[in-house]
Order: sequence, then structure tokens, then C-alpha cells
Amino acid sequence: MNFMQLGIWLHHSKDPELIVTRRVTEYLSSRRVECYARTDQHCAGLDGVRALESEAFFTGLDALIVLGGDGSMLAAAREGARYGVPMLGINLGHRGFMTECEPDELEPALDALVEGRFRVENRMMLRATLTDSQGCALWQVDALNDVVLCNRAPVQLIHAAASIEACLLERYACDAMIVSSPTGSTAYSMAAGGPIINPQMPCMVLTPVCASSLTARPMVLAEDDRLTLTLTDPSQEGLAAADGQNRFPVAFGQRLLIEKSPYTTGLIRIFPHNFYQVLRDKRDEWAKDQYLKRG
Repeated sequence: MNFMQLGIWLHHSKDPELIVTRRVTEYLSSRRVECYARTDQHCAGLDGVRALESEAFFTGLDALIVLGGDGSMLAAAREGARYGVPMLGINLGHRGFMTECEPDELEPALDALVEGRFRVENRMMLRATLTDSQGCALWQVDALNDVVLCNRAPVQLIHAAASIEACLLERYACDAMIVSSPTGSTAYSMAAGGPIINPQMPCMVLTPVCASSLTARPMVLAEDDRLTLTLTDPSQEGLAAADGQNRFPVAFGQRLLIEKSPYTTGLIRIFPHNFYQVLRDKRDEWAKDQYLKRG
């Protein structure tokens, strides 16, 4: 199976001279594959790349090649999930939990992509909907990693309650409340002491950050649970963030509903892939980085 239309998604700071991106586009052109990029990305001017406006970019794509790190994958996932376009991640960042290959594996990966020698690993996403006291939606976003509620004022606790349907789970006084997907369990939630979840296990994780309580602990929720977060202090204003990138203010009396999204993110897998091995490799990388930083 040959892909005829491939999109290019680039984090500009990761490849400012377009060295790796040019390798991708030139190689795909040699395979007679059409490449597309959004007009607001600086790779849109490369030879062999057709520039499209944002609203037309994902329509008709067979796959998306993402050059960057996990942050680039998250941004592409939020914008492209509803189109059902799977993504091949080329790691130009640091952690690369979601990316598939490094630049030195580029040509074999592109060969496999063009020739259809791959599988798609679908990842659960979250949907956050903020409503006012009348139930009118103010903000809605899909996230691959997590949705976070914190105090809009810096260095202040957030006072909030978490409930599922009509059942109150807990009232929190904490730095933030993280609701993560299985994919996001290795991100902010893990740093805050949350459990590491296999990304193929459908669930959500509620992790309070530095809670002022001896009983507040991370909690694993069912994938079909509908979690509502509300502020309990009328003097406070909160801030909701999806994947740390899409933000919206939250006021007292509003309700932040977090549930399983109707969309999934498709990650293209070409090489043998074992989550536990990746986790171990990343752990070893972090340990090495910390050792080098200590000098």
C-alpha cells in the first residue's frame, strides 16, 4: 500500500536549518510521494512541498510525519485527531516517548511507511469541557497527555473538589490537579508521584500535586468515568491547561468535565516496540543526564 499524500509537521526550533526536514522531503520526492505542509510552518517553502491553509491541511492526508519531540506530537494530535490521520514521529527532542525513530533511522522508516510495512497503535485521548452555571460550554479541547487545573495566581494553592457523577471523591488544597490519560501517565503525572500506566490500558489517572493532606493520593479511574472538577473558594480563579499548551481561565461556579474523548491518536509503529523497554531506556537516559549535570 502506497501513501499518496503525506503531511509534514515541524517544530521550527528543533530543525531551524531544515536539515532533517529537507532529508525527509527529498527522499519522499524521490519516491514520488506528495508532501504537504501548513502555510504557517517554515518548511512550507521547501521544494516538493505544497503549502495548505490550516483548515485544509489534514483533509485527505494518509499520514502525518512529525519532526520534533513529544511536545510536537501532542500539538499535532490535538489538531489532527478528529481527522483520523496517523502520525509517524521523528525524534528531534529529548524524551521521545511517542516518537518512532531517530534521525539516523530516517530512510528505513520512510521506506516502511511508503510501502505500508507498519502498524497503527491507537492511544486514548481525553476531552475537557468547561461549562458555566447555566450549562453552556465555554471551552472544549481534546488532549493526548493530560488536563491540569491550577490556580491562575502563581505560587498559590488551588482549592477544588473532584466528583464522578453525583459522588464527591475528594476536596483538595494542592498546587494543581492532573487528570492524565495512559499516555500522559509518564509525563507531569509521573513527576508528581502518579502511577505509570501501560498506554494500552484504557483508564484515567487523577493526581493531586503537593496536596496539603495526608489522605490525598493518586487515583486510577475507569475509562468511562466522567470526572468533574470545581473550585471551592469563590475568591480564587483557576487555569485549565490541555497538554500544557492550550489554556483557559476557570471561575468559581463553573464546571470542568473531563472524560474519554471520542477520538484517538494513531501512532505509526515500524520497528519492534515494547513499552517497558522504552520506559527502561528513558529512565537510563534521565539517570545519565542527571549524572552529567552534577558534573
